[in-house]
Amino acid sequence: MHTAIAVFSNLLVQLPVILVWLVGGILSLSYWRRHPKVSRLTLIAIAVLFVESLVGTYLGFGLPLMLSERGWNSSQLGIFLSTVEFVRALVRAGSWGLLLSAIFGRRDE
Repeated sequence: MHTAIAVFSNLLVQLPVILVWLVGGILSLSYWRRHPKVSRLTLIAIAVLFVESLVGTYLGFGLPLMLSERGWNSSQLGIFLSTVEFVRALVRAGSWGLLLSAIFGRRDE
């Protein structure tokens, strides 16, 4: 229960960004007919960022609490967290790449 509260609290802090993603998703859907490629890339990027935020918060914040309760030492947790953050950075970079492609890519539509 302690872990769930910690993860939820961390997600609550991210609420402003999540709301911006929600607005971006709604705008993507509303502009779909005019700019389907741009809207699709934007929607995919926003969805990936949202999922990364949910899963990454659990893996980077909640899971280490559980692992430390199970006896993991600080060295093991440090390696785990570094790996999680590296993968999260790759996912976020890919999502931003999609967004930049949507913004600056060719528009044959």
